Amino acid sequence: MSRREWVQAMRSELEEVRGFARVRWVCGIAWVFALGLVVPAVTAGIAFGVIGGAVENRRVFLEVYRSGSDSWIAALAFTVPTALVALTAALLVLRRHRAGLALAYGFAALVIVSAVISVSNSAPVGPFMAKWEAVTTDPKADDHAEELRINSAIGAIGAALALIAVARRRRRGSQSRDQST
Repeated sequence: MSRREWVQAMRSELEEVRGFARVRWVCGIAWVFALGLVVPAVTAGIAFGVIGGAVENRRVFLEVYRSGSDSWIAALAFTVPTALVALTAALLVLRRHRAGLALAYGFAALVIVSAVISVSNSAPVGPFMAKWEAVTTDPKADDHAEELRINSAIGAIGAALALIAVARRRRRGSQSRDQST
């Protein structure tokens, strides 16, 4: 059933009810419509998170680059693949592509590994953040480095879980549609 057919069916049902039942029908239709916005909201959130993280962390990378250290290269090589997989997975989930769920799981695996490395301050994150703390003019660089590592890990894990949830829901919905035709 297409969205247009669904809306037409809901309108015809709505015309048949009166009183408080009509209010419940309108609330139900609004609820279903709002649920339809979850997938675009999650995928847009991932895109904004990746792009926003790149813009915000640009300053940190530039400070380390300008110091003459090469630790930024390893840190960038560490973060870019996860960001690209996140964007690709979000796009595939949004387009209801079969590979969306698999790539969402791949994104989650990358995020878990990255979060462990980031929170434990292991290489390449540790040397990069240590160099940033040494060259920055930020008087609270130690606190900010820890916040950056932990908050990024928590945000990425949340994004990965949300993407998996909507990808699984989408996959289930498209499978039931495929079987009914």
